[in-house]
Amino acid sequence: MFSRVRAWAKTVAMASALSAFSACAGSPPDVAEPRAVLADSRETIVGASTPLRAEAPAEPAPPASPRVSVGRPWLGIEMRLEPQGVVVERVFRGSAADLAGLQPGDVLVTLGDVGITQPTDVHAALATRSVGERVASSVRRRGELRLFAVVLR
Repeated sequence: MFSRVRAWAKTVAMASALSAFSACAGSPPDVAEPRAVLADSRETIVGASTPLRAEAPAEPAPPASPRVSVGRPWLGIEMRLEPQGVVVERVFRGSAADLAGLQPGDVLVTLGDVGITQPTDVHAALATRSVGERVASSVRRRGELRLFAVVLR
């Protein structure tokens, strides 16, 4: 991090020096304004007599999950209301529902002690819970009632 700041400071200083030189005598024909370009995952300062290389960035961060919980629990499903009940339409990878084993097509029956008849029931059931809390959930899958333990994220 510190070496990136130093490289940035050198770039600013070089740009200031070239701007001052340009204001006095005009730009010399062989020196262009400095600009940063990406090359091989490193910043190269072009326009300097010797290109400056910034330190290679650290390992890239893992891809962000679809949602990061900030105090409120998230089940990680998309749902729709159908005549047989609230149906799981999509399960987000890595979500609480995914880790518990819920699948698209499951019909939600209960979440904790709340019976699910409307999508708003899911929101109401989650509103009284905390991130990290373990909640019993039941679904109907192909006509069979199944129980799951969901750890909210």
